[in-house]
Amino acid sequence: MIDIYKNDIYNLCLKLTNNKIDADDLFQDTWLKVYNNFYKLNKQKSIKNFFQH
Repeated sequence: MIDIYKNDIYNLCLKLTNNKIDADDLFQDTWLKVYNNFYKLNKQKSIKNFFQH
């Protein structure tokens, strides 16, 4: 999953933070959130919708 979405998510993190250090932290925090809440993910929904919550 990370391989599929890593570029899109990282680019969004970079756009939101405007610097690489904060983008790296946000990127890591995002994947920790995904990992910790993966059981909530409905396989029929798009993973992009998961990040909106």
